[in-house]
Amino acid sequence: MVGRTAAILFVACLVFTGSILAQNVPPPPKPIIETELRDNSIKIRAIELERVKRDAHKVQPDPSSKEWKKKFRKTKKFFENIQKLQDKIIAAYTTSERIDYSGISRSASKLNKNAVALEKELFGKSPDADKTSDQKEPEGVRDLIIQLDNALGKFVSSPMFTNTKIVDKDVSQAAQTDLQRVIELSILLFRSARST
Repeated sequence: MVGRTAAILFVACLVFTGSILAQNVPPPPKPIIETELRDNSIKIRAIELERVKRDAHKVQPDPSSKEWKKKFRKTKKFFENIQKLQDKIIAAYTTSERIDYSGISRSASKLNKNAVALEKELFGKSPDADKTSDQKEPEGVRDLIIQLDNALGKFVSSPMFTNTKIVDKDVSQAAQTDLQRVIELSILLFRSARST
């Protein structure tokens, strides 16, 4: 009887221990989807942090710096002078009883110098001032004034000047081409008005 009691007690302890061990089963592994999401989230945060670091290390002009303000004033001055000189050319051609060819020639020369300086400020280069793309003979003063006015209007209305927060390479290239056309036409107008 003692053997039987010991056997029952042994089996009871074994069942009791087994039930306790069965309750401490480790949790099932996390689903793969949750792990992937966590890994992707970490990667996205790392990429974003890297982008912020790059942006922080970019050399940007300090809007309060004297050099930046000076460059802005020069660019603005050239930009305004070009438009004023074009108005002066049109006035010299249309308002007088006699066309003031020497005034047109002087204004075209000044317009050219301002346009070349503006190109240097905006695009960092200054082409040869006496060089035109196709080196053609000067056309009539009237036609050149019209072409110059159209080219200048196209340049001034460029999206490069209407939305200064976004820099687009294609828009910048188009504006530079328009400005180069203004430079070429001002040279031709200078020559044509001087020879008339």
